Amino acid sequence: ATITGTVEYVTGDVLTLTFTREEQGEDVGTYDLKLASVSDSKNYTLTIPANNKWFEITQVANLSVSASASNANITYTGKDITIVKAY
Repeated sequence: ATITGTVEYVTGDVLTLTFTREEQGEDVGTYDLKLASVSDSKNYTLTIPANNKWFEITQVANLSVSASASNANITYTGKDITIVKAY
């Protein structure tokens, strides 16, 4: 996955920066970003610090999803579940 943004440093000088994460995945934690590309950077030198930890995935506290149908109740606890529709 990439993260892209634009910056107008000086009027008329617009740079489009694209970053990628050093590590992939969906685990909670902080991750380093690296500069993947810069558009029209002929007037600038860009340096991204190592170990920048600019990207963070955080845990949602007390997340739960509940569903009910007729007399059945299911509470999602983070584990895979299978729901079968019965007639």
